Amino acid sequence: MLILPTLLVLCELLTVTTAHNIFQRCNPFLKFRCNSIMCPQVYNPVCGSDRVTYDNECYISIANCRRGDSREQIKKVFDGKCSDRPVDNKCKEFQFCIEIYDPVCGSDNKTYSNACYLSRANCQTPTISQVYKGECRKPTRCDRIACTKDYRPVCGSDGTTYSNPCTLSVANCRITESGSGSPITEAYAGECRCPEICIQVYDPICGSDGNTYSNSCFLAISNCRSRSEGGPAITEAYKGQCSAALM
Repeated sequence: MLILPTLLVLCELLTVTTAHNIFQRCNPFLKFRCNSIMCPQVYNPVCGSDRVTYDNECYISIANCRRGDSREQIKKVFDGKCSDRPVDNKCKEFQFCIEIYDPVCGSDNKTYSNACYLSRANCQTPTISQVYKGECRKPTRCDRIACTKDYRPVCGSDGTTYSNPCTLSVANCRITESGSGSPITEAYAGECRCPEICIQVYDPICGSDGNTYSNSCFLAISNCRSRSEGGPAITEAYKGQCSAALM
């Protein structure tokens, strides 16, 4: 009677130093547990995310049980056979997604297994978009600031055009949360316009891009042009010429 418990203990110890799927192979109860799931003998086909048609949704549970926790779980894509998917469906290109876990966080604060799953959700609900790569973090105070979608652009002191004053406030909130960066103020109403003329006063400033600017005005021009082209913000690293270390 001690043989089976001993094997299970050894199996559990094995999982500490090896991959989880080794435990699944050596667990004598896994196959029995999955086979013991009783599914109704009703033919109500569903298509799984692995492109397999199952007799009903219960059989997806059995397939997931056999996969264990170490592999991506199968989800129901739609009711019916996989071959019955309407070809004119606008989201058909996202009908099947590869089973690779490369998580992204959606604007609905839901973690999607990869960008394909998020694209499928976006196709079905256009308001859902990718916020950032990785699993969704616990919402912060800044995430709870609800801004309207109305377009009343303001130009921030960082050379970025914000859709309205509220979105500028959110950007400031994130700076405060991170504890890095200078506060952003509203420079003026409307979209940012890159300055074209600067006074010829030599008061050098080293930019975050490693370039020395004659004064803050020239740095502002470079920052504005970089942001308008979708590039990174160029900020003041320190006053004076850039040292060789930064360049």
